[in-house]
Amino acid sequence: MPRKKKEEQVVEKIKSPKSKKVKKEEQKTEVWPKVIQGSHSTRTEYEDGRVDFVIDWDLLKKDVQNALTEYEKSAKVITTKPLKVKKTKNEA
Repeated sequence: MPRKKKEEQVVEKIKSPKSKKVKKEEQKTEVWPKVIQGSHSTRTEYEDGRVDFVIDWDLLKKDVQNALTEYEKSAKVITTKPLKVKKTKNEA
């Protein structure tokens, strides 16, 4: 087995510590209710399984309008000339 250089041995020691002991006080405890804030909505989950979902319609509408405006600015709109309708002798 080839010997490792000292630098490689040091890197291995830093990357993989052999033991980590975590005190009980430092362990993650769950906090209820769990609130997840999205860009247009808020989801609240309670310990008993209930879920409240609230949508901010004004913010959603504003973001959709902004997205449409940006799309219209960046989209290459092909304009076509209106079709010429030839009049027949019967119509004139």
